[in-house]
Amino acid sequence: MATVAHQHLPSVAPSRPTSNRSMETSRSASASTSASMQQKQIQAKIAQLELDAAGDKEQELEIEREVKKANRELSSMLSNMDAPLSRLEALQRKYTELLQDMKRTEREYQKAKKRGDQLQKEKDAQRTELNRVTAMKDKLEKISRDFTKENKRLKDELQNLKATESRAREDLHERLERMVADVEDCITAQDQPESQPPIDIELDEL
Repeated sequence: MATVAHQHLPSVAPSRPTSNRSMETSRSASASTSASMQQKQIQAKIAQLELDAAGDKEQELEIEREVKKANRELSSMLSNMDAPLSRLEALQRKYTELLQDMKRTEREYQKAKKRGDQLQKEKDAQRTELNRVTAMKDKLEKISRDFTKENKRLKDELQNLKATESRAREDLHERLERMVADVEDCITAQDQPESQPPIDIELDEL
């Protein structure tokens, strides 16, 4: 089956890239593995059916042997009786015994069936619970992954906010320093007296 799957793949031209050949080889290997697994499952199913059939056949043979044995015992018992009434009474007793055995077997079968049904219900309930737990586990794992991603995003955002705040604080500090320097320059300029223009005295006015 793996050979047939490989024959259906398109032929690879020499000029094709190596990546395409690798992908086709991977698909061929995957198809071969899938076909092999399916073949093994079919063979296992056939083997199980043959085993069940053999078990049923063995049970039928066992029942047939038991019936023949009971008939031989009954024939042997009746052959030792001469009176027809004695034979009739013996048949009646045998019938009563067989009827009791059959009723007892029916009750045991009903108990076993009831127990089997109960076990099947418990098995189904356990499977349902397992599926529920598995689904919850998957959901919790997804929530955990989402929480981890969100936590990382918040951390990155916090780092960005800290960096932005630090830059804003430094910028504000520099602006305040410049404002203080400007104010100090203004105050210094106001405290200094204005320079007087030079007075020219004419000699003839003296």
